[in-house]
Amino acid sequence: FLSISSADVLRDIVYGDTREVWFSPSGWYNDAGDVEREIHPGMAMHIVSSWILAYNLLNLVTSYCSVAWAHEENMPPLSSTPSTTQFEYKAIHGLPELKGTRQNAGKPKHFPHGLPPELTKDLLLDHVSDRWRNETSAMQSCHATGPTENQTNRCIFSLVTGRFTKKMENETYVQELLSQHVTSNEGWSWNNDHDKLGFVPEKLGAEFILDFPSSMIKQSINVVTPISMKSYGERWKDSNVKITIVKRRPINEGEGDWVDVTTSDVAGSHAKNTSEIFPHEILIPSGGVNVGEDLRITMNLTAGSTFKLVGLAI
Repeated sequence: FLSISSADVLRDIVYGDTREVWFSPSGWYNDAGDVEREIHPGMAMHIVSSWILAYNLLNLVTSYCSVAWAHEENMPPLSSTPSTTQFEYKAIHGLPELKGTRQNAGKPKHFPHGLPPELTKDLLLDHVSDRWRNETSAMQSCHATGPTENQTNRCIFSLVTGRFTKKMENETYVQELLSQHVTSNEGWSWNNDHDKLGFVPEKLGAEFILDFPSSMIKQSINVVTPISMKSYGERWKDSNVKITIVKRRPINEGEGDWVDVTTSDVAGSHAKNTSEIFPHEILIPSGGVNVGEDLRITMNLTAGSTFKLVGLAI
């Protein structure tokens, strides 16, 4: 869908000097200097509008004709995450080669595919991009690879508190979902301060254990993604949680030996005066957790006085 607006092109010029008459109506001000109603701009605006229309139509045609699939007989579907070259200009179908080779600095990245952050008084220009990308990454972490044959779920477990889905807005549902896998809890509880629900340690050394039996693991698990809130202030200073991942293969339906897989430290504070959500991808080495093995995740507050876990994807 093509949208063309001469007003968007000229707005800053006109707002910067409303007495100019190239692009603004010459009758805005009368001889006495008073503002009067006038909606008809002069010749210059009509010339600019013609150039804007011509440029956008040319840009539309050249952009379409130069995409990689335009000259193919069978057009494949566009990638859900376009590559950096997918929509770049290409000198095909008689289009001329570009004369310049200089690349302008500061090219914007492709915007995230998730919903932008909720517009609140805490949302600032200096962190809106990071929050949008982090929240999108958190939601997509369990979709990193496509499903294989006979595979229906890309995650064996996923939870993100907040307004991401209707179910996750329900605090009772979220708490029960996690509690199904908590087999040991010494000092962690749910907290909803500032309307941000999360699982929070009550003291230094607080620890809880999550168990995921082999009956749930229908595919190899190669990454675990805890999602936490980072904040600031004295309560959050030096906050750190140690995450330990172990696995075991049950012997004749009995208990086998737990094998350490990996550990990771996740900080709960940062150097900005904001409270933001961050995903933390923990890669599982040596082939990951395989089908038929049990998975156990332990989280322990090793420094600081608080931390907030707001989600987990496996």
